[in-house]
Amino acid sequence: MNTKHVLFVDESGKPDFDDHVYRHFLLVGVIIPESEIGTVSGYFSYIKRKFNMPLESPFHTYQLLEEPNTKLPTLQAKSFVKSMSEFIETCPFQIIPVHTDKIIFQRKYRIELAKTIKIRFNNKGILYYFSSYKLFQLFIDSLRKSKICGSVCADSRYNQDRDLLDAFLKIRDRQFKRGMLNPYADHAKKLLTSITFANKFTLNSGLELTDFISFIIFAKIQRNLSKFENLDLKVALRAIEMKFISKRKMYGISEKLIDQFIQ
Repeated sequence: MNTKHVLFVDESGKPDFDDHVYRHFLLVGVIIPESEIGTVSGYFSYIKRKFNMPLESPFHTYQLLEEPNTKLPTLQAKSFVKSMSEFIETCPFQIIPVHTDKIIFQRKYRIELAKTIKIRFNNKGILYYFSSYKLFQLFIDSLRKSKICGSVCADSRYNQDRDLLDAFLKIRDRQFKRGMLNPYADHAKKLLTSITFANKFTLNSGLELTDFISFIIFAKIQRNLSKFENLDLKVALRAIEMKFISKRKMYGISEKLIDQFIQ
């Protein structure tokens, strides 16, 4: 069975519980059929030429739409968002958003987290680990329905790479603590073929697309869409939400998932 789908992974916000700048953390997975990756790559070559971006460097949506020193002029930025929205509408792929409100999460799971920290994950890694694990569960569900294999390609975050890799390996384990069985283990071993980390200098159109999607969803979560009112980000958001793997639904970390790791 050959790899047919690729899950591209990117984040917005900070997973650290002691970070008070970002209340929210978002991990986004974009599932692109391998046969469509050439189409995505061709589109990003086009969009970079159209807006005079360097072809040899990956772009970051924050720099194009928000960073004061690098953002596009308003009319160009609006045209850029419109083009991206149209591409998202027509290109066949799916989106898995895993969102956590860190304040609510800690209030709800404080006791469980105290027990879970006994595993070898530090305070900064737990949220990224759980979010990754949930993302892989949903990716495997999608692969099972399509009866194909898949690989993972992530935008490297250095300190968080270990947590993502640990989740990729852990989902293959047959048993959790206290003898609980893992229903994803056999499917993970069969369907998840590889994981790759790309640093910030890597040209990868799948990750560039995921970066844009993550930026737009996070703007909604942060209630910042009005900040970009002149750019029609709501149009992009509607196109993105139509690609959610479950209609307009964002996923979170459940008590059931956390319970699997309590000693």
